Amino acid sequence: MNKEEKEKVLKQLDDAMKVLAMQNPLWLPFIVATEIRSVEDDIVAGVTPEVNKLIIATNPEVLQKYAPSLRDKVDILIHEYWHVIMRHCWNQLPEHTIDNIAADCEINQSPFLPRDSRLLKVGFTYKTIGGEPEKSREYYYELLMKNAIRIGIPEACNGDCSNCKFDQSSSSNQGNVSCRQDSDSKQIGKEDNANNKENESEGGGNEQKEQQETRQEGTEQKETGQKGKSNEQKCPIKDWMEHPYWKGASQTSEEVWRPIILEVTEKLIGTVGGEFIEEIRARWQRLPTLKQVIQKMVGYKVIGKLEDISRTQPNRRFPLLPGEKEKFRAKLAFVVDTSGSMDSQILSQIFSIIRWATRLLDDVPVIQTDTRVTDVTSSSKLRGNIKVKGRGGTVFEEVFRVLEEANVEWVVFFTDLQAHYPQKPPEGMKVVWVTDSKDTRPPFGYEVIRVNKRGEVIKIDRL
Repeated sequence: MNKEEKEKVLKQLDDAMKVLAMQNPLWLPFIVATEIRSVEDDIVAGVTPEVNKLIIATNPEVLQKYAPSLRDKVDILIHEYWHVIMRHCWNQLPEHTIDNIAADCEINQSPFLPRDSRLLKVGFTYKTIGGEPEKSREYYYELLMKNAIRIGIPEACNGDCSNCKFDQSSSSNQGNVSCRQDSDSKQIGKEDNANNKENESEGGGNEQKEQQETRQEGTEQKETGQKGKSNEQKCPIKDWMEHPYWKGASQTSEEVWRPIILEVTEKLIGTVGGEFIEEIRARWQRLPTLKQVIQKMVGYKVIGKLEDISRTQPNRRFPLLPGEKEKFRAKLAFVVDTSGSMDSQILSQIFSIIRWATRLLDDVPVIQTDTRVTDVTSSSKLRGNIKVKGRGGTVFEEVFRVLEEANVEWVVFFTDLQAHYPQKPPEGMKVVWVTDSKDTRPPFGYEVIRVNKRGEVIKIDRL
């Protein structure tokens, strides 16, 4: 594509902004702040919010290939603006590439985009990765991380993805495990690839026919003289890894855009569901971190809880004065659910939080448990990489028996709440459950601290 052709594409993208402004004034705050930049990177578009503008970077040639019409370019703009509204740019999850794909899956569906949008055919969707509709970015991120190896993906695989260690046993991923001969394209924007994956995820894929077609494709390419690329098998997981991602935005720009986004959500009332609006608002709340909440709990409810255990004999010199009180600190223990349902990355974060929260305390017992108690150590010994012991089922009867025998008063219990509980609640013990479950309610306890994947506390339920 020559310079004039690129300028023509960029002009059409500018026209798309004008069309969008006339269609829905909701987008005006984003449109007036948008600055289009032409780049050589192999991307359709990528947004980076700055303090006083939104930078949308695009490769005109790639953009024209996957969004040829004016309508398609309007949808591209809407897609990028939704990344801003949903706070994807400022709140990236650890694996940025996988995070970007998960964010695409969240907004490449209704009500974010029209049901007939071309982006739903050429971009990543929940169907592409074998997920469910109307789920969060965190859900799609977890699905991707579970079903794809993150490091050391080979350039090509043997046709059944065994080299890639792809989780073919996952029921949610059936139909997405076959490799395709795809000589020169990336996953994003590969329309026929996305359509095939869509059909496969709905049970309509024909793997044998697909392999025959791709073999025939490779033969034809050889006959036409194409070298090197014709028979290279590309693994779909590797294509995921090649998906480009946006640059992280600054905290200063987040504070600038926060009131703008909240104002936009007010205008959305009546046009979309109330739960959807509440979800957006929740993402922009200044949520406390789990570290902050745990430290506060330990400080005020444990360290600050001083109780009388006895009175000494009255002062012999001044008999009318009471004796001095002896005081003690309430006994605290941390319990970590290390069953197979707990994510390894989350476990690493939990041990880090325990180290941080107990740095001003004496030794606090830290217990690992699955169906039984698998390890008991002191918080002062939590150094470096912690060896996780367990990874079996989840039964809490033994661990609570151990806690009762030790007369523990406060328990901070990190778990997903998928467990068998003791039939009889422990007496005189205040259990604070810490979980990423949004609505599961344990049968007993003091309170439930609910957190998101970013380690922010979204809700505290008193039991």
